[in-house]
Amino acid sequence: MPYPCRLRPYRKAAALSQRDLGLLLGLASQSSVSEYEAALKRPSLATVVASEILFGVPARELFPALYEEVRQDLVTRAKDLSRPKSGKQGDGLTALIDRLIPSHSTS
Repeated sequence: MPYPCRLRPYRKAAALSQRDLGLLLGLASQSSVSEYEAALKRPSLATVVASEILFGVPARELFPALYEEVRQDLVTRAKDLSRPKSGKQGDGLTALIDRLIPSHSTS
């Protein structure tokens, strides 16, 4: 799956070359930045977090396709857990699932 990202406009606005950004993110080469910008490579967690810190932009804005993929996987797993539970654990789980799936209701 391609992983489109929005690093390029932020890199350009900061007047950074791909090489410079690669060095700041701790990447082995500028080709990794090029591969991220071309949606050819999935970034590591460290790269995502470093990008967020560097540009002051939430990861979900920098890497929207990756964010959506992870969100969808989480929703799928939450649906698997959405069986009735009782007590505090059930209430907490219901609250989390309702936040992920707003139309969800276990009542």
